[in-house]
Amino acid sequence: MRFRVTPGILRKQVGELELALQFFKDIYLLSNNGCYFILQVVNWDKYKHTGTWTFPIKNLSDGRTFHRSYESIEHDSVRFKTEIRNGKKNQNTWTDTLYPKYADEIEQGITDCGLTIENIYGNYQKTHYDPINSSATIVVAQKI
Repeated sequence: MRFRVTPGILRKQVGELELALQFFKDIYLLSNNGCYFILQVVNWDKYKHTGTWTFPIKNLSDGRTFHRSYESIEHDSVRFKTEIRNGKKNQNTWTDTLYPKYADEIEQGITDCGLTIENIYGNYQKTHYDPINSSATIVVAQKI
């Protein structure tokens, strides 16, 4: 049996670490032996090392453009900002506070809960994970 969960990012709440560990424990308890768990998140290690993240501008079918960016707020949080523009005029802006989890934190949480990490990739083409250059952190784990 295989299933895939892609929560994107674990959000900070009261007891953030406990919440993340409980999430991985629940995955372990819900899985049969041999079951795979795939977690995909932004490669926050890249952002931590470079301090920037560049997204391409998306051209929408109606001529407007979609813009995305990350802005540092504090040591442990980032503001994700999205905008829809019509020419130079900003039509809509949305922001959300994100709380990055780095690859070593994710690995530790997964293995502490009893899952075995089979591989970590930098994209869905199974390219080796590189903390500086990969756009994603994709962890493939299995309950053995």
